[in-house]
Amino acid sequence: MRLDQLLQYTTAVVLLGWSALALALGDAVPVTLLTQVEGSIEHSRDGETWRQVRRNKLLFAGHFIRSGADGGGQFINQQNGQVRRLLANSEIKITAAGAEAVVGELPSIDGVDTRLLDSLQKRFAKAQRYTTVRRAVIHRDRIDLQVPREITLSHAYPELVWESVGSDYRYRLTIGEQQFDIPATSEALVRYRIEGIKPGNYGYKVELLQGDEVIFSPEREGSVRWMGDSEWQQVAAELDRIDQQLGGDSFFKASLLEEQGLFVAAMDNYSRYFADNPDGNDLRPMYIQLLHALKLKQLRMVEAEIYNRQLAQ
Repeated sequence: MRLDQLLQYTTAVVLLGWSALALALGDAVPVTLLTQVEGSIEHSRDGETWRQVRRNKLLFAGHFIRSGADGGGQFINQQNGQVRRLLANSEIKITAAGAEAVVGELPSIDGVDTRLLDSLQKRFAKAQRYTTVRRAVIHRDRIDLQVPREITLSHAYPELVWESVGSDYRYRLTIGEQQFDIPATSEALVRYRIEGIKPGNYGYKVELLQGDEVIFSPEREGSVRWMGDSEWQQVAAELDRIDQQLGGDSFFKASLLEEQGLFVAAMDNYSRYFADNPDGNDLRPMYIQLLHALKLKQLRMVEAEIYNRQLAQ
């Protein structure tokens, strides 16, 4: 997918089959994006309990939106790309087909640029499989040090992250012909900022050391791609457009960065989004799926527990 397609969450149109998928998955797939939020707008999952909306919001079938005397915004239908204006003093119900007016009207808006986006619904469907909480049996005599098989880094986002094995161990990161010694930490995660790597593709591995002895080395290397400046400038331009058109929405930034393989940067943006949007649980499977890709099992389990607990409320 070209980078210029990714920002079209703002005017997202998905390929045929979205409606069938939405019906099959229930509230697993968002059907409408509320954007250009102004004034007093509230959101409800059941039509009874309402919360203020202050920023862009992906909406699912069964949700409700209502606006006050100074409220306004736009709905972008994920099925057909139709854009409708949310007027003041309106109440809107979200169905599998999109936004429907219960009180007031939803006039269409012409002249809005829309493009195809064929990955969002697939990613939401796939993400559901990682929300089940399965507590693995812990083998104290088995070293469990895992890193992503493939990951992308750049000069703007040069960090790798993995789960700490314990404060008695240090690490050796090898990228191509370069090695980096990383001290032990008592933190749950090891984060390491890499410098001095030229653009290109490299094999990489993380080894575990106790004292000067290597006590764990992976059987095979992973692959790290260091993004060149010209490619990064394209990503940076899309991030700037999210800042300009979506108010710097962290969820859309995370999704863009994840598409580009910049998983650690995506993780930070997902984390920021859910810290700022505690009621955004419907979107949490996307974050959980990314944590699975990063091999952060403990953090994935924590987020899966949050997701399932809120789902049961």
